[in-house]
Amino acid sequence: MKASNHPLEFTRAAVDRADALLLVDGERWPLVLEKFLGRSALQRNLLQLAQHGAKHCVIAVSDPQQLDALARAAERQLREIDAKGMSWRWVAQAAPETTTADAWADNVVCVNGAGVYDDRLFDAVFASAAPSALVSGSGGEALGLFKLRTDDVCRVLRGDAEEAGVCIAKLPGLRAVGTDGVPRYVQSMRRHSPPYWQALRNTADLKAAADKVMGAAQKGVLDFPARYLHPLPENYLTRLAAGMPITPNQITVFSAALAFVGTYLFATQSYAFALTMAVVAGILDGVDGKLARVKMLSSPSGDRLDHTLDISFEFSWYLAIAWGLSRSHEDPSLLGLGFLMIGLMLAARALSGSYLYLTGYQIHDHTAYDRTVRLLAGRRNIYVLVLLTGYLLGDFLSSFYVVIAWGLATVSLYLLRNAVAIMQKYAKLQTP
Repeated sequence: MKASNHPLEFTRAAVDRADALLLVDGERWPLVLEKFLGRSALQRNLLQLAQHGAKHCVIAVSDPQQLDALARAAERQLREIDAKGMSWRWVAQAAPETTTADAWADNVVCVNGAGVYDDRLFDAVFASAAPSALVSGSGGEALGLFKLRTDDVCRVLRGDAEEAGVCIAKLPGLRAVGTDGVPRYVQSMRRHSPPYWQALRNTADLKAAADKVMGAAQKGVLDFPARYLHPLPENYLTRLAAGMPITPNQITVFSAALAFVGTYLFATQSYAFALTMAVVAGILDGVDGKLARVKMLSSPSGDRLDHTLDISFEFSWYLAIAWGLSRSHEDPSLLGLGFLMIGLMLAARALSGSYLYLTGYQIHDHTAYDRTVRLLAGRRNIYVLVLLTGYLLGDFLSSFYVVIAWGLATVSLYLLRNAVAIMQKYAKLQTP
């Protein structure tokens, strides 16, 4: 990441053939710099530009008199983000250096800085082969995301076009790209949802933007507790953590630490405290992912850390429960239940992987039937709920047997789904 030595600097050596333009209305820059859920609109837009491949960005301020103050006010925010090698420079709109064609790439993505946008909207603009403007619906108003020709960029910076919503009529040849064509299904989130956007005109818009970003961070296909019981505390804790210098990985590690404390408590038959640790760890398991999404801190390494720790402490729980039960009931054979439970977990994961290989779809998100099954399929949150019920009823051993039976039923269903997938694939191969 390369930042300017002086906010007013703009040279080809610093930003060679800029391929992105972020327009900041001088009257709205306090809103552009106001953080919500841990990030400002300025940070979000720059991060999204970088994540979609932009290498050199120009941040143009409409009021030259505010340029220096705005750039300096944003300096700390710019140091907080990792824009993946993208360089940027602040300039005043209509600055002579920015209105020359040789300063720009052939096609430039232009963003209204006083706006917050879904990633899919950036996808649509970057994917457009021709100069285009993203519009609401199939023919509505411009949203503030454009791909412009070099000449059009220069016209915008000279003030020949409306910078906050570049008027299609004033830029002949600009193709309208409607949001109706943006995919509604988000595979990584396992949910269908329309893309969101929010123009920032006042503080109420900041709250609306926060609500939209928070809503988009919720995954769709989940087990019953994660879908219906956890969102309220998860969202509260995520909003709280977003305003603090806390990273998702820190929450992941803290959650795992609590879970491993639960392992010890299960082994020593302190079931009330153990189950409390398990419930808290389950909620925090959703918080780290949501925090990563709302603060745009998701990474493959964080995902690997989360899944590795999840598997580790869950395995330890079942062994600890079996150990504790074998001691309290003076029956060493009960220890084998822990290994059986781990075997069922591994079988379910293996069958999930084979189904993905056979069909190209996740086993819990292929059809409406699969999504319904996921609500009650054997998962950690379901098992904790069963164990908690058994403890409250005074029969923890029976609840562990129920968990094992639940796991067996889940593996059986996954086997059936794999068998159906194999038969369907075989039938397709036999079809001439």
